[in-house]
Parts: sequence; C-alpha cells; structure tokens
Amino acid sequence: MAFGPGGKSIFWAPLATAIMWGLAFATFLILSMVPAYYAIFDDIGFFIRNRKRRKANILKDIDAAFDHSDLKPYIKSKK
Repeated sequence: MAFGPGGKSIFWAPLATAIMWGLAFATFLILSMVPAYYAIFDDIGFFIRNRKRRKANILKDIDAAFDHSDLKPYIKSKK
C-alpha cells in the first residue's frame, strides 16, 4: 500500500507509510531501549541491596589491596 504495487491511492499511501515507519520505530525501540533499561534498573537494585555491605567493607578492601607483598617496599610503615 505504501509503495503502490497494487495501484497508488491518494488516501491509503500516507496511512500505510505512517504504519510502516511506526512499526520500524517501535521495533527499534523495543530491541534497543528495553534491554538497556532492564540493565540500568538491575544495577540500581543491586546498589540498593548492597548499600550497607559496601560501606562496611570499603576500608577492609583498601587495606587488603595495599597489603600485597610486591607493594611493601614502596609503602611507608604507619609506625
């Protein structure tokens, strides 16, 4: 209907073109934006669920990172 293989119609061609582009746009939106939003909301939920644990382990993680044997010669002792 949009390209007129069965005969060009003044009334049906704009309608068919709008439907065709609407379906193309909706397909693009569904296939690209929905997975992105799902990943974003999943990350937000992960941060909310692990907020308390993250705050408690920050200092332990920092000390563990600098407690590596290869770094000992380069770090001054706290004493």
